[in-house]
Amino acid sequence: MTATTLVRQCRIADCTKQRLSDRPLCSMHRTRIRRHGDPHMARRPRTPDVDELDVQIVVSTRRSAAGLTADERRIVALKLSALEVSAAEIARVLNVAPRTIHRWRAEYRAVAAARPTRKAS
Repeated sequence: MTATTLVRQCRIADCTKQRLSDRPLCSMHRTRIRRHGDPHMARRPRTPDVDELDVQIVVSTRRSAAGLTADERRIVALKLSALEVSAAEIARVLNVAPRTIHRWRAEYRAVAAARPTRKAS
């Protein structure tokens, strides 16, 4: 006795391709969604979880920053960079590699360079 697989039509509107009975989409649409994501899935923008008091304490004391969120660590790194603290010192405070600090600085510079500048009126 062999198992039979039913062949049905893809659930995407206006698609006439066949799909297997255990899958809702044809192979083309499955591949497209896997590669590019579902266009019908709404993505909410991520809101940073930042406690400004914790950030200020770490920036002012320059003590180890255990318990900070990832967003708070980046903000501390940028604020200490603005105070011209070395990458090695920031890395020690945040318990990350100095290379991470260099990468965060480069990412920040790239974002800042991509922003349009305002013209003086």
